[in-house]
Amino acid sequence: MENNICKNIFDGKVIVFTGTMREPISKMRELAVKHGAKSPNSVSTRTNLVVVGEKPGKKLTKARELRIEVISEDEFWENLSV
Repeated sequence: MENNICKNIFDGKVIVFTGTMREPISKMRELAVKHGAKSPNSVSTRTNLVVVGEKPGKKLTKARELRIEVISEDEFWENLSV
């Protein structure tokens, strides 16, 4: 019998965080990993998602160059609660 746990959108993804967040990035990375993601410090061709806060910098530029999906910190928290 299948369990009732919903599959979250972060499972199996490589997620990078950049910019200033309301919560510490270390906490956000920990939550992403807890939900099945990997969370390296840099953007690469293996990155699936970049979460941006205020003043994101070079990681956002690289994500756009590589056409990687970008979401806000708010969207990150909304997706955790789904």
